[in-house]
Amino acid sequence: MVAGLSSVCRSCCGLPRPACGWRDQRDLVVANTYLPQFAGHNLALASVLLLEQLAASPTEQPTAVAGEAAAPLTLAERFQRPVTIEFSRDTLEVAVQMLADESGIPMTIAGNDLQLEGITMNQSFGLKAQDLPAEDVLLMILSKSDNNSGKLVYVVRQEAGADVIVVTTKTAAGKRGESLPAVFSAKSGP
Repeated sequence: MVAGLSSVCRSCCGLPRPACGWRDQRDLVVANTYLPQFAGHNLALASVLLLEQLAASPTEQPTAVAGEAAAPLTLAERFQRPVTIEFSRDTLEVAVQMLADESGIPMTIAGNDLQLEGITMNQSFGLKAQDLPAEDVLLMILSKSDNNSGKLVYVVRQEAGADVIVVTTKTAAGKRGESLPAVFSAKSGP
């Protein structure tokens, strides 16, 4: 009986060796599983779809995985990407943080500068911005936060080797000699 066992495939199927087709291939993977009643056709369809995709573009490299960019975007490029932000009533601080999260641009608020101008970060307002460039949304937030007085601006600073948007006042930025983005220069005209 021991001699008979050697002619039976113990590696994958238990069939006699000639019928099995097993030729001591060490790179073959066998998985025995118990599946739900309807799993078989789903696996078959998934296999067919995968084979069709591989046949359609066998040499094409996969695109970048989410979160991996081929080259990092500049601040100006990120500022032009559309974002959607909507809230019925929130503060300047929360609105700026929401925009920073949505756009991927680091943003802070110079609270002491705002305090000197009498602008509070706790004033509530609503906003609905859909598919607008991040810079336009930031300008809307600044406008609503200071009741369209034009006192709030943003500047770009280098912090830890990266560009950061800092919300401040026009007066404080002028005292520090910080240059304002062109969008504020156009507004300050007659």
